[in-house]
Amino acid sequence: MINHKIILASKSSIRINILKNAGLHFDSVDSMIDERQIQKKYQENIQFRVKDLALTLAEEKAMKVSEKYPEQLIIGCDQILECDNEIFHKPRDTSNALTDLKKLKGKKHNLITSNVCVLNSRKIWQHTEISKMYMRDFTDEFIGSYVTSMKNKINKVVAGYEIEGLGIQLFKKIDGDFFSIQGISLFQLLKFLRQAGYIKK
Repeated sequence: MINHKIILASKSSIRINILKNAGLHFDSVDSMIDERQIQKKYQENIQFRVKDLALTLAEEKAMKVSEKYPEQLIIGCDQILECDNEIFHKPRDTSNALTDLKKLKGKKHNLITSNVCVLNSRKIWQHTEISKMYMRDFTDEFIGSYVTSMKNKINKVVAGYEIEGLGIQLFKKIDGDFFSIQGISLFQLLKFLRQAGYIKK
């Protein structure tokens, strides 16, 4: 049952908690889109850009939910992790997470966060933020214990790291907005919601 004027097109507990803590009243609905299929089709384009892929996926999620709830403002979100021209996803299991984290070890990668707002199947706002993430040169022992401790959540986050928890220990430096790194550019979103009259100024 939908009770509010705003819907988050995501069931991400991290994004839900961020918006709840900010005092927003909203519902959350899973868009149920096939992200890998959309990404594959998009990457076939000769003019493919990773930055645009995050925005495309965020928009696809919001548009899908807007078809069912045209009168509600739909917030769509997506994140893409790119390192050395390779795109990383949520790991399938602990073994996959270990492989990904070892590839990222000691390197800088880009975390691209895109958010859109859609009303009646029309995009009325968008924002993309690129955070530069510098992983430290951690030991195999550390990464093994980290993946074990993240076992039940490892497939919930891109590359298996949860920045608001133990995952912060994977990094030596971060250049970017903390909320964007967690999946939603909160300050920019709140500014839009105030301007559009969804929350008080």
